[in-house]
Amino acid sequence: MRLIVLLCFVVNCLAEEWRPVRGSILGGLSGLALVESTGAQTTFLIVHDNKAPADPRLALITVNGAQPVAYRPVVWKFDADCIDLEAVTAMPGRPGEFLALISRGLVYHLRLDAARQTAETLGRFTLPDLPAKPNLEGLSLQSLAGRSLLVWADRGDGDRPGRLFFGELKLGVGYQLSGVASADIRVPWPVQNVRHVSDLRVDEGGVLHFSAAGDAGDDGPFASAIYLGGVFRFGKKKTGFAPYSQLIRLRTFADRKIEGMEIVPGSGGFVFATDDENFGGWVLSTW
Repeated sequence: MRLIVLLCFVVNCLAEEWRPVRGSILGGLSGLALVESTGAQTTFLIVHDNKAPADPRLALITVNGAQPVAYRPVVWKFDADCIDLEAVTAMPGRPGEFLALISRGLVYHLRLDAARQTAETLGRFTLPDLPAKPNLEGLSLQSLAGRSLLVWADRGDGDRPGRLFFGELKLGVGYQLSGVASADIRVPWPVQNVRHVSDLRVDEGGVLHFSAAGDAGDDGPFASAIYLGGVFRFGKKKTGFAPYSQLIRLRTFADRKIEGMEIVPGSGGFVFATDDENFGGWVLSTW
């Protein structure tokens, strides 16, 4: 039985293939969120961490079997503050609505019209308790016990650990965050030019999944790993996080800089997205 399981794991790994989305440094994917999954076809909203006014910010990508990844730009009248989008998350119970994060801590509340390939801004807010020079690269909104958990992270750098922040988001009262707390995250690998958190997701059970990445520059080399970090629970006054005594490394990628990850319900898998700088953006689906 163990041999069969091992052979299945090897076959699945060999079947996985990174697929290009966009070339050049403007095509990197710094985050993605599920829009719709119907059979073999899955569509995601992706964000680019571009900075010039004419550079793209949002797009839709569709993964459909072995076909090339379809890329469709999204028209969005963003403001002058929209520089360096680093993460995006769907809003549970609000189809077509998303939160998109700027690296310095500004969050845009968006409504997407996927059919028309347009998005509009419904509101914006700034995250609390930020470090002196924030460099945020992860954002996840999840419903736990009927309450909205928002988790975000400063990526850290080398000897400086990543910093995980979390609290309850109340949308009916002007994006109010309550019970905010934080915890450090330091990964054992990658070991060079490491960003301890490059994206994150919380699943329906409250378990933290996150990526870490090594980035030596626009031409690499790159490296990434996927970890399980702990479990979130809501308390009466504060949001609780129980970190695992030892991080659980699920996946290792020796030549990619993962900056986006998403859970695909019903598939039993994830999709990972990269910002490989001069080598553009790539995706890998694991189902």
